[in-house]
Amino acid sequence: MYGYIQPIKSKLTHPEFAVYKSHYCGMCKNLGKQFGQLPRLTTSYDIAFLSVLLTSYKGENLIYNRERCILNPFKKKPCVAVTPLLTRIANASVILSYYKALDGIIDKDGIKYKFAKKMLSKPTKKAIKSLPKVEGKVSFWYKQLRKLEKEQCDSIDRLADCFANMLKDIVELVLEIGEVDEATKKEYDELLSLCYNIGKFVYLIDALDDIGRDCKKLRFNPLCYNKHMNENFLFHEKYDTPKQIKEHFIEANKETLDFIFATNINRCIESFNNIQHIFNGSDVIGLLKNIIYEGLRKKVDDVMTGNLKPVRL
Repeated sequence: MYGYIQPIKSKLTHPEFAVYKSHYCGMCKNLGKQFGQLPRLTTSYDIAFLSVLLTSYKGENLIYNRERCILNPFKKKPCVAVTPLLTRIANASVILSYYKALDGIIDKDGIKYKFAKKMLSKPTKKAIKSLPKVEGKVSFWYKQLRKLEKEQCDSIDRLADCFANMLKDIVELVLEIGEVDEATKKEYDELLSLCYNIGKFVYLIDALDDIGRDCKKLRFNPLCYNKHMNENFLFHEKYDTPKQIKEHFIEANKETLDFIFATNINRCIESFNNIQHIFNGSDVIGLLKNIIYEGLRKKVDDVMTGNLKPVRL
């Protein structure tokens, strides 16, 4: 996926970080076992978050192993052992990565996406055989998104709704939850609401992160086409570099952007608060709170200030 859903490492306890690291490294190993070495490059923070969230929601009894890393073969790292749910998450991750590459090619966004598409072609076919309904949902929502983009839709909510629904639908399919009672359904709906709003966050923060490059290249960006923020404001003609465009856009629309992201993040927090009693283990709960309560807000600040840094694992 995109890599925006990260914890604040400095605020994690050692056990909390160990949980996160084991899910990240476990998903990387999972991708390697299923699809070969190159697809492991698509391992993302977003998928690691879903790995923690969904396995904990289902109450899976996970096994933690220590395995060598291809990047550091002399030091074993903790890894969550593969389960059927984690296998489905890995398959969904490959499908999402493939469609992200297609999206990048359509946007003429560099040779890296052509390489990614070629690298993921065979793994994606294998993943689709395992999860055809997931591919159907991803394809459907990307088509809806492209349709709105061609129409130059100026509604940020309508555009973000496509990606948000995509993630919600994927989660629903990989969890394979059958019929549930009324109380369990309320909790399940809150989980899906959380995933919906996480998907919305990813779409919006990616749009803000790319605002300078998109406007410089005259590519569609939902924030560029929003009349409230940019009516008759051709800022891409006034500034030389994508960085200058982005900085000026944020300065001109800071109050609106703060409101959009605060509303979105508060909805994530509200949904999580309604179901946090489901999750077992203080380390898992502490990790999820770190990401949802603080990590999302920090990511907005980092994108706005240009201070993006990966979590060192």
